[in-house]
Amino acid sequence: MSESKVIERLKEACKEDSGILAIVRIDNYEELSHIKDVAGDALIKQLREELIGIIDAATEVDYIKAGLGDSEFVIFFYDIKNKKDLAEIYFKGVKKINESISDRIRDDVSASVEVSIGAVIVPEQGDDYLELFTKADKALDYVSSSGGHNIAFYDKDDADDEGGAMWLDENEFRVVYDYMNKYIKTYKRPACEMEITFYPYDDELDIDIYTEILCRYVEAVRHTLRESDSMTLIGNQLCVLLPEMSGQFIPGVLNRLKNKLRAVGFGEMMDISISSTMIGPDQENTISINIAV
Repeated sequence: MSESKVIERLKEACKEDSGILAIVRIDNYEELSHIKDVAGDALIKQLREELIGIIDAATEVDYIKAGLGDSEFVIFFYDIKNKKDLAEIYFKGVKKINESISDRIRDDVSASVEVSIGAVIVPEQGDDYLELFTKADKALDYVSSSGGHNIAFYDKDDADDEGGAMWLDENEFRVVYDYMNKYIKTYKRPACEMEITFYPYDDELDIDIYTEILCRYVEAVRHTLRESDSMTLIGNQLCVLLPEMSGQFIPGVLNRLKNKLRAVGFGEMMDISISSTMIGPDQENTISINIAV
């Protein structure tokens, strides 16, 4: 089944069923690459396949699971509303993953997987997949800010529903951009500008459908970014300014955006490209990627 169809199934489940929507992240997936020196690239690939298999084994067959990049998954757990039950699945899954790694590498090599989960209860906290995904993502951010390797449920009392990048019209964005550009150059502060461009595969795609899909992508980007970031939409291009953003953090931001855009779905209807350019002291670093979701 294609990734896009899995996302459609997740949307239907959130709308029609009860359970828990959860985002599962392998926190230290990139760090595990150090075992390539002793085990080779083949083992890394094999381990990822094992991780997916263990996640499958730790969950019921009819649970809906979609991969978002190499280290993040979104899962709908049917008929589970008890936080304790999900916690049991979590701890059993982490234990199996680390037992599998331990069996496959030398005793003198230290390697363990750290997994975090952000979860939201359906339909108590909504029935729209994208809104629920954003809430689960906020719970996951809370886990990350607390050190990771844990599980958290979305709590409306502790969450800021209006969080995310500042939305501006085109003229307002240009004023903010000009001001920030002068500030960045004067005080030699790091920053990054991004352009996210949306291309419909079908030139004859109904304008109302295209607009609805575009709005969902734009909201996903807005909620992924910080409140200090600014963004505006010009035609089919989303322009973003990320102040106080050093070049070393850009790959992580790009990967996060890629995963969130994939999670929205509609991959069979829309192609997306992202480009980023550093301004300020890191301006020599330019990173560009193309993704299809």
